Amino acid sequence: MIDLATADADDIVIELLETPPPTDPYPYYHRLREIAPNHPSIMGMRFLSRYEDCYAMLRSPDFGQALGSHVTSTDPRFDESVFLQAMSDMLIFTNPPKHTRIRRLVVRAFTPKIADNMRPYIQQKVDEIFDRWAADGGGELVHELAMPLPTFVICSMLGVPQADHADVRTWTDALAQAVKPVIDDESLAIADAGVASLHALIRDMISFRRTHPSEDLLSALMKVEDEGTVLNESELVSLFVTLLGAGSETTTNLLSCGTLGLMQNPKQREIFLADPALDIRVVDELLRLEAPVQNAFPRVALRDTMIGGEEVVENELVAAITGAANHDPEVFPDPDEMRFDRENQRPHLSFGQGIHLCIGSALARQEGAIVFRTMFERFPNLRMVDEDLYWRNAFTLRGLETLKLAV
Repeated sequence: MIDLATADADDIVIELLETPPPTDPYPYYHRLREIAPNHPSIMGMRFLSRYEDCYAMLRSPDFGQALGSHVTSTDPRFDESVFLQAMSDMLIFTNPPKHTRIRRLVVRAFTPKIADNMRPYIQQKVDEIFDRWAADGGGELVHELAMPLPTFVICSMLGVPQADHADVRTWTDALAQAVKPVIDDESLAIADAGVASLHALIRDMISFRRTHPSEDLLSALMKVEDEGTVLNESELVSLFVTLLGAGSETTTNLLSCGTLGLMQNPKQREIFLADPALDIRVVDELLRLEAPVQNAFPRVALRDTMIGGEEVVENELVAAITGAANHDPEVFPDPDEMRFDRENQRPHLSFGQGIHLCIGSALARQEGAIVFRTMFERFPNLRMVDEDLYWRNAFTLRGLETLKLAV
């Protein structure tokens, strides 16, 4: 562990990217923002930690997604890796005009009604899990609730057969573990196997839905049309993988970190439980405090431009540390405190900003609101069995590895 009082900006960035990273990254973010909020690091990537800079960069047309076109395709393992090839085609890593066309089609299919229709299913699955907890005197939050629930929800929405839900969770977890600045060969091999299995399942589902359309999201995506364009099979497969991965992993971290946060702040929890109208505001404050994705996927400067008064040259890689931006005291007073009465109306950056704003944000908020209210109304004396916290071994994804609870 470095001494933050004497460390320079590169020391801080390197420490954050270490394996394992600091279990509490926020003092590092605060110090980096103090001494070098717009830092061109020795690793060849600029790191932004101030809210206004991150917000501006994520919305700027001067920057494009780097992982798809700039980084992934230049990996010497690209031609042999189905995971790297899949990443280069994922919606979250594509740029206009391809991104514009596909996202417009997805938004037409992924309607608020589809998300709203999932509410009874979400409540049913949550109640089933909590029934088991009530009978057993408790349970393990991450593996019994936070991990399976988002997978069940997005799989059900897309029309994945029930028998395949557990396998999909395994495959998408393999993908998530490989989304990091440097992918080791072992993680890449596991991710390759996961992608290959997902692709086989999805193509089988597409073939079946061509003759047996349903009310699920996959059927809606297959028939959606905009200005004469439709999604081809390769785009459907890529989009399916994107929705499964993004719809599962980030919500898992929201549920684990949000539960912990509410347990550690009983006064704020009482405020939440006393007023159902606060549900979405509570979820957003929990997302601000612990962003499920701590840094946005790197962007590449498409031309010479400026960010926060600093020159950024064409092809320079830039990373917005959204976890740091969400704790910027210039935007969020007392940023490390949980406060459900915040008057500041600037949006947190946990769902991103600009053209890559999370499509499933309404669904994630809905899952969080149902889980948190049901959990603490049903189990007012919920407590941790083990006071030690075990965080995920990754800088990008902020979540707990395990959290055993007693009811």
